[in-house]
Amino acid sequence: MEQADLEQRTFSNVALIGFMGVGKSTCGRSLATELNYHFFDTDQAICEQVGCSIPDIFKHHGEKGFRSLEKKLVLNVLPHLTNSVIATGGGLGANFEYLKILRKNCFVVHLCLPPELIYERVKHNNNRPLLQTKNPLEQIQLLLEERLPVYRTADMEVMTQGRTVSQIVFQILLNYSQSRITSRARDEGENQVSGPEPRL
Repeated sequence: MEQADLEQRTFSNVALIGFMGVGKSTCGRSLATELNYHFFDTDQAICEQVGCSIPDIFKHHGEKGFRSLEKKLVLNVLPHLTNSVIATGGGLGANFEYLKILRKNCFVVHLCLPPELIYERVKHNNNRPLLQTKNPLEQIQLLLEERLPVYRTADMEVMTQGRTVSQIVFQILLNYSQSRITSRARDEGENQVSGPEPRL
């Protein structure tokens, strides 16, 4: 994302986007602890709202039903969060309109991994309805190809391969802190410019 874009925005949240299995929840919890922020997982929030798991939502209501619940969360809950680290579902972060909403009050970070490593991480996990196919690796590759152009509009991108959670969190903290300093300096400059003219 262009630095000029960051300088025009004010945010008090960090949103982690990216494909399933890249580490959004794990890194998000650690990042929230470091920032003393609230941790908010969108998939978990949806499950708590309806009282069942994501596979059950897909089973009884289909992907369309799940996306409807996701949309309500994006429109009605996420815009009101402050001082939060938000771990988003893989599909949420691949939606241009949802990202536009997130970017109003979030520093957006794309966590990424090669498809082969994603597959190794999730192949034994039965809570991934979109991967219940004969060839889950191929499905991952197809979905990634479709979603990457949106993911890559994030404010920063972090490859999680070969890095510890602490290293990933440290990199995000550096960028987030610098962006907040830039944003704060801009706001203070605008306040000075817009203040009353001095008397001569």
